[in-house]
Amino acid sequence: MRKIIAIGESSYDIIFENNAPLMGFPGSRILNATASVANVGVNTTFISECAADYLGDRIVDFLESNGVNTRSVDRFTEGTTANSIIYETGRVRYDNYPQDRFDVVWPRIDEDDIIIFGSFYSVDNALRERLFEIIKYAQERKAIIIYLPGFHRDLNFRITKVMTAILENLEVSNIVIADSDDISNLFGEKSSDTIFRDKVEFYCPNFVYLSSNREIVHYASSQKMVIDNCTSKDVPSLGWKSGFVAGVAYGLLLNNITLSNIKEVAPDVWDSVIRNALQFAASADNATNVVTGDFATVKETELKEALERFNE
Repeated sequence: MRKIIAIGESSYDIIFENNAPLMGFPGSRILNATASVANVGVNTTFISECAADYLGDRIVDFLESNGVNTRSVDRFTEGTTANSIIYETGRVRYDNYPQDRFDVVWPRIDEDDIIIFGSFYSVDNALRERLFEIIKYAQERKAIIIYLPGFHRDLNFRITKVMTAILENLEVSNIVIADSDDISNLFGEKSSDTIFRDKVEFYCPNFVYLSSNREIVHYASSQKMVIDNCTSKDVPSLGWKSGFVAGVAYGLLLNNITLSNIKEVAPDVWDSVIRNALQFAASADNATNVVTGDFATVKETELKEALERFNE
C-alpha cells in the first residue's frame, strides 16, 4: 500500500479559561492530520522534533496511540517542546530549541507515496535546509507532494524574508491547501481567484481553498469547482482543519490518483476527493481533533475494497 509521510511541527496547546488551564492537546494541523489518516489503516509516518520532556512524551504517545510511526521524530535533550498558551484574547507561544536541530531519520519514500508538509517548519531558517532536502528527495522519488503554507500569526515572521522559501515550496508541490487566514497572512486580503492566478497557478496546478464563507474552492488548471461546506462551525476548529487535510490524502488513495495521472483527473473524481475531505473534517471536529473510531472503521473498509479493485 502507498504510504503517507507528513513533516511538521510537534507543539502542544494549552487552553486557559477564567485564568486557569482548561485542557491541553497536540496543536499542529499537520500532526493531527497524520493521526486521523493513520486511524483508517494507512501506513503513516510523522517527521518532526520535540524534546525528551513531559509534553514531548504526550505528543509521541498521542501519535503512537493513533497508529503513527514516530521513528522519524527527533527527541532532543537540550531544550523544551514548543507550546502555546491560548487565552480568550489570543495566544502566547513558548519554545526553546537547541542550536543543532531536526536530526531526523529519513523514512523510505516510494513512487506515489503522499508527502504532506508546511507550516513554519517549511520556511524557518533553522531547519528549512534539512527539511527541503527530504522534500526534494521525495520529488525525485516521484511522490505526490501536498503543501500547507499557513502558520500562526503569533510566529511574527516577516513575510518578505520567507517569500522565496514559500515560492520554492509551491514549485515542488502537486497540491496546495490553504484557508482564508493562511492567504491573508501571506498575501493580504485577496480573492481566491486572484491568489490562484497570480501566486499559485504558475507553480502548482491544484489549489484547494477553504473560504471564510464556508465554501471549498478547488482549482485544477483551468477548471474551478465550488462545493458548499455544511460540515463546520463558523470558525472551523483545529480538528476540522486537520481532518480536511487527512481527507484529501485519503481521497487521493481511494480514487487511485497518482503522480502520472494527477493532471488528467476528471472533475467528478476531484469532487469525490473534496467530499471525502469534508467527511473527515466533520468526524475530526471533536475534543480529540482526530476522526472517531466508528468513522475510521468504515473508511478503512472502504479503502481496502477500493485497493482490491485497483489490483484486480
